[in-house]
Amino acid sequence: MSLRSARFNDHWRRTFARNYPTRLETIGFKQLLCIADNELSIPRGICAIVGGNGVGKSALLAAVSELLADPEMPLGVGHHTRLRHSELEGTVVDQTGQKKIIVREDAAGVRNSEGDKFQAEFHWLEPSYLVNLAHKQINEDANFSDLLEPLSPSKLEDEELEILRYLLGKKIDSCLIYEITEYGDLDPFPYFVAEAGGHHYGSERMGYGELALLFVVWKLRTIEKNSVLVLEEPEAHVSPRSQRALMDILAKACDERGLSIILTTHSPTIIAKLPNRNIILISKSAHGTQASIGPSKVQVNDLLGATTLKHAMVLVEDRTATLFALALVGELNFDLLSHLEVIEARGAANIDSILSTLPASQTGWPKVIGIYDGDMRKRVEPRNFNWPHLFLPGNASPEQMLRDMLTSLQAGQKLLATELHSNEEVVRTALDMVEGLDAHDWFTELTRSLKCEPQSLMKALVRIWLRDNQQTGEEFSQNIVDTLNLVD
Repeated sequence: MSLRSARFNDHWRRTFARNYPTRLETIGFKQLLCIADNELSIPRGICAIVGGNGVGKSALLAAVSELLADPEMPLGVGHHTRLRHSELEGTVVDQTGQKKIIVREDAAGVRNSEGDKFQAEFHWLEPSYLVNLAHKQINEDANFSDLLEPLSPSKLEDEELEILRYLLGKKIDSCLIYEITEYGDLDPFPYFVAEAGGHHYGSERMGYGELALLFVVWKLRTIEKNSVLVLEEPEAHVSPRSQRALMDILAKACDERGLSIILTTHSPTIIAKLPNRNIILISKSAHGTQASIGPSKVQVNDLLGATTLKHAMVLVEDRTATLFALALVGELNFDLLSHLEVIEARGAANIDSILSTLPASQTGWPKVIGIYDGDMRKRVEPRNFNWPHLFLPGNASPEQMLRDMLTSLQAGQKLLATELHSNEEVVRTALDMVEGLDAHDWFTELTRSLKCEPQSLMKALVRIWLRDNQQTGEEFSQNIVDTLNLVD
């Protein structure tokens, strides 16, 4: 197996495209600890439940497990307490087809499952809990080594070792796994012995992050195809580099083995490669704690207190171009916008100069993209540019394009009034006052006549423009994404 980036990109792509024959499709809940009543569609592949501490991530994960797991299966700590008094309803798919499962309490407070049963393998893994359990169990048992003597350990094969090295970021020469049955709170109880540079060490001498990742490797090597795996905060004790590697390995497992994975996290690194539609955000508001699907990464990062790094400096000609670029990208790809620093260069000549004289930076530094107005398509000479360039949509400056667009629409006044939440007569009067002005002056004077902020007027005009130019706008946004991917 090759652990190249290109291969992982293929795994990630197929993770969200393939069919999963066993999965949770929907979950509805009432009176669930912390969270307002709701019904959620569970996205396929890897689904992340995200939120700060104490908002109910574990409660929602416990609800998922109660719908899918065998009633006798031991699950996370506090599982039953979190579900007390709640009523759950889920739609699941297994090898026999689609089913509905309902779980609620009877008059005596006993939780009962109604309807069909999920007839597929379900697994729960909470690495942080297992790490603490392992250290406690081994260190407090003076006779622990006696348990290993009659056992024949499993030895990780070369492919599994390569995965382990990728996860840990260090050279591991070998790894043995002893599985002890009927011992403690985990059956089987895995014990690991690794070798690195001629040095052997067991679970009790491993760092918490290394041991947590070994628990994941242990589970993935034996889990059945087309199973559902629940992971409780897999980032605990694990470095950001290893978190990224872990998510690559989980995507590989989804792609190759059909695993459906639902996890909780408060790590921006864990969700970095997930589409927004595969994220469930649990957040507090004035109306209580709500669960919603498809938040923007910026929204999640803000909630978790993470900084969104700027990937590129975008140079545009003037203030109006700045407003237009911000409004357009903000409408089409808000997450992309958060990674861009849009800078007014004060003229096309200055963009030429910067792209020509600024040396290409090393990998990891912010990239530079010049974006000219549309009327510069035939005037830009990029032969000596060190950085790439693009053009705003159209063949004119943004203010001229938007002015011509609005005045050509029969319902232009009404559309603008609606977007600005203003009186149509006020908008008509303002447009009459700026009629005949130069395009640049038209935009500037229109903001004054309407007594609105320039960015508010630009956003309104862009939304109207997108009604008939959605594809053109999306192509421009995608060109920025593609250019960022090409620049090293």
